[in-house]
Amino acid sequence: MDISTLAAYSVGMAQGMQKQEANVAMTKQAIESNTAAASMLSEQVADQAKAAAAAASGGINIKV
Repeated sequence: MDISTLAAYSVGMAQGMQKQEANVAMTKQAIESNTAAASMLSEQVADQAKAAAAAASGGINIKV
């Protein structure tokens, strides 16, 4: 393998590594975003469950 082939191979490897790093960063950001959304939904469900429990125990009078 001559030096120009080796250099081209090295550049290709470096570019591939940069793409992988970018993909990892995007995946990490998506996971963090999804985790935040799941946390928010969890809190909403907990609040709704508390409200339902209060209504069921007679704490709130709901008329339909």
